[in-house]
Amino acid sequence: MRYYPFVLAGFIPILLYFTWVSLFSVNVPQLDDFDAILTSVKKLHEAGSLSETTNILLGFHNEHRIAYTRGIAWLVSILSGGPVDLRILIILGNLALLGIGWLLYKSFRRTGLYGIYFLPIPFLLFQMQFFENTFFAMAALQNLSVWCWAGWALWLLVLSDTSGRRQWWYFNGALGLALLTTFTSGNGIGVWLAGAAIFLLRGSWSKLAAWLSASYLTAHLYFRHSPIILFDGSANLSEIFQSGFGYIGAFIGTGFPGGILVPTLAGFLITAITFTELWTVTRRSKGANSPLDRFEMQQYAYFWLAFFLFLLSTALAVAVSRSSFAAASVPRYKIGSAIALILFYQVTINTFRGRLFRHVFTGLFLLGSILFCGLTYQRNTPKIIDNRALLLLDARDFKNDGRLHNPLYEADAFHPETAWQEAIDAGVF
Repeated sequence: MRYYPFVLAGFIPILLYFTWVSLFSVNVPQLDDFDAILTSVKKLHEAGSLSETTNILLGFHNEHRIAYTRGIAWLVSILSGGPVDLRILIILGNLALLGIGWLLYKSFRRTGLYGIYFLPIPFLLFQMQFFENTFFAMAALQNLSVWCWAGWALWLLVLSDTSGRRQWWYFNGALGLALLTTFTSGNGIGVWLAGAAIFLLRGSWSKLAAWLSASYLTAHLYFRHSPIILFDGSANLSEIFQSGFGYIGAFIGTGFPGGILVPTLAGFLITAITFTELWTVTRRSKGANSPLDRFEMQQYAYFWLAFFLFLLSTALAVAVSRSSFAAASVPRYKIGSAIALILFYQVTINTFRGRLFRHVFTGLFLLGSILFCGLTYQRNTPKIIDNRALLLLDARDFKNDGRLHNPLYEADAFHPETAWQEAIDAGVF
């Protein structure tokens, strides 16, 4: 009972986050919204056959197949009678964070620790460092949802590795969510590698064979008729190292002396420590007092390991396709870094045997997470306000003279006016 006020405090960052979403979201398309949402929904309404609809849903958007984003936008259009309200899509995309938070809490509760030890996590998850996802409909649906679907797929996968009657229900659920993950964002295909690794480590050979078969069929479907070269092979090992670990340590920023080296070192240390501690937790579960205790301990340990492996596969995909500076500095990539820091905390707090050390570590981490969360709002809210004003100016310019004078678009010779007008004419905006 004495911990309830502290546990309730965990809802503060959630309420603050969604207050910002409601205050600063606008129903104005930006960047990929024009093609990925407006043009796609228009084409889906015009599709004359099931095969044409399927091709539109599963088609590439750069290196991603974004069937989930297109499908949700199409559904919203159908339910609304035509127009797509981008604010609804933004809210739906951000709800994925609640799914991630609930999943992290479920796995944390399997450790038997009090809920107060979970308190730093909401402050690390519901913050504004990845604000480009938060207020961007297409990015919210893609970049946030993929982590939710991947996490739940891997959780069901771990639950399926039991002798109970429901194991194949869990397994089929994991397969379905893994497919959804794959066709939400390009990095989603890494869920198959993470799942295979867990079945391999646990020696679940029949499920491994079934999982690998599904992986092969999915990869064949995903990469068939790929219009682009996903990885050009031009990056050297040093660049890949800096990009990959810089992506994981991106929460620390690049404003320090040394630039990219600071987040790279932070990402390397988080990866090394987390894997070492996961090995410790997994080995300790072997010595549990009863089969039930052993199973409970293995569930959360193997889930954390699987989710971290998915994180590493995402980091590798970023490393071979983006520069090291972009990997560590682009705001929409920083959701991965936030999850890395959360997994590091969850694993570390579980390795402490003494209550004193656990209390001290949690207290320090909680203080740091609150300061970190507050600083993300303090630093990025002016950018969010400026971006909102720029979008509203786009809407005014387009209404007045049918042209956009956004300096970001002009710098890249991006002219989405035709796509916007066609969406309006088709009644989808």
